Amino acid sequence: MRWKFFVLCLVSVFFFAAAGRAQTPLAEVPYAYTSEGWITIPVSVNGQPGYDFIFDTGATLTVAYDRLAKEQDFQPVGRDPIRVLGLIQSRYLPPYELGEISIGAESLKDHVGVVLPDWPAPLSTPHGVLGLDFMSRYTVLFDHQRRVISFYERGSLRPAKKQWRLIQLNANAYGEDTKGLLQVTARFRGERVRCLLDIGSASTVINNYAYRALTGGVSTVQKFGRGAITGSRLHGVFGEEKIVRYSRISNLRMGRARWRNPIVAIYDADIFEELGVDRQSHCLIGADLFKDKSFILDFSENTLYISK
Repeated sequence: MRWKFFVLCLVSVFFFAAAGRAQTPLAEVPYAYTSEGWITIPVSVNGQPGYDFIFDTGATLTVAYDRLAKEQDFQPVGRDPIRVLGLIQSRYLPPYELGEISIGAESLKDHVGVVLPDWPAPLSTPHGVLGLDFMSRYTVLFDHQRRVISFYERGSLRPAKKQWRLIQLNANAYGEDTKGLLQVTARFRGERVRCLLDIGSASTVINNYAYRALTGGVSTVQKFGRGAITGSRLHGVFGEEKIVRYSRISNLRMGRARWRNPIVAIYDADIFEELGVDRQSHCLIGADLFKDKSFILDFSENTLYISK
């Protein structure tokens, strides 16, 4: 067993050298993939640790679910309601004082968010969703080998090109209340499709407009079920369920990264209409594409690096 431990240490050293890890991270915590496919990380709320939040690049706001609100006794704030996007519709929800949301020594202080309803059984509701208002202040490294997420100062990592594939992102404001959402151009069997980087989604989703353009390169997979496949989007933050179909794409590329035969969900989620892209080919890039990869999100340069 000692030699295995030694090899693991060497691999970790090589990995971090390749990642250009010149600094000590500001915060570092383990992450996990839930049985439903979401990426969750442990978060402290008002000094109390151990709350599981979904890591969601498709959410501009860090929010809580009702199970956490009941435990923390969040108090309403005398402000206008905050608009939150969901699968069925957008809703304006009353703001609450969530307090301090922390990962290690890094935190949102005096944070005002909203409280979302818990999901219906048999789904297991997380405690909250960690949004771009927190994570965009850092360069974020997901180490697949160690199952650890590290937060660094923005722009402090310079990945070695031989070990990482670069994907250029676009900080595209779909609307006034969705400013900062990250967009990426994907190629499904050579067809260009604009996509929202939505790691809070457990599955990659393309709309029917894009599906029709890809029909010649798509084979249907006999797999149907609930639409409960995203943390804050496709399942809906309001608890609705939808039936979606799944298909296998023969080839998917983003930047210099490539996936062979990924399975994607085909569904005209209302989020596409909310973002104003329902009449064009569009998709959500979900966490399923990153499950077996290490990756780096650099919010200072709007770049995504995926390990080879």
